[in-house]
Parts: sequence; C-alpha cells; structure tokens
Amino acid sequence: MNQPIYQNIFSLDSFSPESRVWIYQADRNLNEFEVLQIETILKGFAAQWTAHQMPLKAATEVRFNRFVIFYVDENNNEISGCGIDKSVQLIKKIEQELSVDFFNRMQIAYQSENEIKTFMLHDTQKLFDEKVIMVNTIIFNNLVNSKQELETEWQCQLQHSWLWRKIKTA
Repeated sequence: MNQPIYQNIFSLDSFSPESRVWIYQADRNLNEFEVLQIETILKGFAAQWTAHQMPLKAATEVRFNRFVIFYVDENNNEISGCGIDKSVQLIKKIEQELSVDFFNRMQIAYQSENEIKTFMLHDTQKLFDEKVIMVNTIIFNNLVNSKQELETEWQCQLQHSWLWRKIKTA
C-alpha cells in the first residue's frame, strides 16, 4: 500500500493566534475543479515547506473560492525571506497554470449578499456614492498578519476597515 503524500498536515486549531498569515486574492471566482487542484498543490507544499532547511509548521487553505491563505506557526521554526519567497513563487506558478491573477492589490473584495464581488480601489468613492457599497458592507482586509487578525479583522464592515479613510461622507 502506498504511503500518504502528505506527512505533516497540521490542524489550524493547533496553530497559535500569533501564527503568521499571507492572503492572496484571486481576481475571479475559482471553480470547484480549480479549488481542488490548488488545494492539492498547497497541501503538498505546506507539508514540505522549509526555511533554511528547517521544516515549518505550516498550513494552507482556499476560502470562498477566492482567497488562498498560508499559515506559519513560528513557535517551532521562524520563517525567513527565502521561505516566504517559496510561497510567492508557488502562487505565481498557480497563476500561470490557471490564468488567474493573485497579485492585484488594487482590487478590493467585498460581500454582496452571499457572493464575493470586487471593485478597483480607485472606484471606492463612486461605489459608495452610488450605494453599491455602504457603511456596513463587509470588506475583506487582506492586510491582516496573524491568525488572530484573520479571525477577527479580515472580514469587517467598511466603516471599520482601512478603506474607510478613502471615503468622503456628506
């Protein structure tokens, strides 16, 4: 019988709240096949992810068919710049294979009913004035740095987000 491919898969429940996170937002919704393909690639990567040849306590996931999230619990081994570069190179490879953009930081994701939609940063005021987005619209703050911030600040109302300072109210 074959050995499982992934030897070191960790439950996110075992990660400390201070664990580092990186979020990559796709420029479009990913279909189920793409999500499965990405999750397979990510799990294999996380199981073998190292920094300076030291194994990392790492995990990955795809949320809402839109966001790729990397976690590293640095209580075991700290991640280095070269370790982070490995994850960036992986995302770039996935981008090429699936014709999707994960690096457009000017694209803002928000929740509209049960759907994730996006708009360009420079359209924020216009969309607010047209009431497409409102004070209580849920915005995804991909700038969070830790697992705890992901759980408490990633999805927040527009009025409580970094984006709020871009809006002029009457």
